[in-house]
Amino acid sequence: MLPSDIKTIRPLIGDELAQVVDYFMFLSPEDDARMGSDRKNFPTRKKWVQILIDDTQKPLQERQFYYLGLFLGDTAIGHTGINKINIGNEAYIHFHL
Repeated sequence: MLPSDIKTIRPLIGDELAQVVDYFMFLSPEDDARMGSDRKNFPTRKKWVQILIDDTQKPLQERQFYYLGLFLGDTAIGHTGINKINIGNEAYIHFHL
């Protein structure tokens, strides 16, 4: 059950997806290592945001990614990333606060 002050969980669209990219672009080196991410494999911020925005324009069954935002009032406080989507079979999901 969600805390009562969390008002909305909804798909992220358009420029809201830049917040997802920024989450990863601005990780501390310690958090980077803990999460196993490797910055040298990241696209540029601009390209990464565009990749996510372009993906939202595809039919749902063709999407590579799906992001939900968790909002406290009007403030985004986290996101859930879904990838490796195989409709009707499996997908990977990660939650970030």
